[in-house]
Amino acid sequence: MDGDRPGAPLAGVRFLDFSRVLSGPIAGRVLCDPDAAVIKVEPPEGDLIRFARPKVGSISLD
Repeated sequence: MDGDRPGAPLAGVRFLDFSRVLSGPIAGRVLCDPDAAVIKVEPPEGDLIRFARPKVGSISLD
């Protein structure tokens, strides 16, 4: 997370991610790779992709 790797390009930078479905959350994940702290904000029912099929139990495979 925030500052785990000294000298990482985005160490110490925080982003709020209000994006939904696929492309936005993927971009948030990409920002995590160079050590940015990304806080994902979702509506109470969760992101729409959580309800996509196929599923294993109650978890989406997407």
